Parts: sequence; structure tokens; C-alpha cells
Amino acid sequence: MTRTDARGTIMIADFDFGDVDIERPIIEGAGFELLAAQCKSEDEVIERGRDADGVLTQYARVGTRAIDGFTRCRVIARYGTGVDIVDVDAATRRGIQVTNAPNEWCADEVADHAVALWLAAARKICVYDRATRQGEWHWRSRSGGCGDGCSGCCPSAPSPS
Repeated sequence: MTRTDARGTIMIADFDFGDVDIERPIIEGAGFELLAAQCKSEDEVIERGRDADGVLTQYARVGTRAIDGFTRCRVIARYGTGVDIVDVDAATRRGIQVTNAPNEWCADEVADHAVALWLAAARKICVYDRATRQGEWHWRSRSGGCGDGCSGCCPSAPSPS
């Protein structure tokens, strides 16, 4: 990356949400240039972010090699709750702050997913799916009742091993 003016640069190393339309006015309004990249490797993070003042990353690893390759970086921010893709020790040694988006990041989605997994396990969805794909589908009435009047709706699948 070649610096074209005196403004600092913030690189978004990667993102899977389509565009950076939310980030652009915030970053540019703070006086920085925005570099939106789609880095697939640490080598690309190094190449694209070498002179960046800050790095935002969603999935792209920012390891020791990248951190040692940065010439101006002061902060690495992670889109997400963890910082497992950032070498925090290496950043700390270089005086680079590492931050993330704790607590509120997809809290509703995580809760929804946890409940969905619990229901799938309780109702043996994966067992029934596997049995159905193997042609082991036999209609029968549910004994013990499901309480909502459904009959003839449960597959007779093998019990999980």
C-alpha cells in the first residue's frame, strides 16, 4: 500500500457482510482513509496493511508475522467477541492495542442458535434426518402423545448409538 496523503489509513482486512457502507462515514469522518480488503491469508494482511494505522478484521488472522510487518499500526479491532485470530502478546510487545466487540455481538443470534441446537438434540432431528436420507422412513403414530393432536408424523428411526 502506498501512502498518497498525510491522512492515516484504517484497513478492514476482511468482511462477509457485503460492503463497508456503515464503516466508511465513521472512519472517513474521523479523518482516516478507509482501505477495504478481502485478505485470505496473513501474507495478504501484511501486504495490504503494512502502513495502516489501524486494522479491523473479521476472520483474517493477524499473527506475529503481520504484527511485526506493520509499520504504523496502533490498534487491531476484531469484528466479534473473541480475539483468537490476533496474536495479542505480539501486539502488546509492539504497543498495539487489541480490541473486540464483546457482549452485544450477535447475542440474540447466539441465543436463538443455542435453543435451536437444544431442540434439534431433544427431538433427534439429526438422527431422523440421517435415517430419512438412508431410506429408513416408516410412518407411525406417536405413543405417549405429543399433546397437540399430531399422529402419524413421527419417523421410526433407529435409536442413536
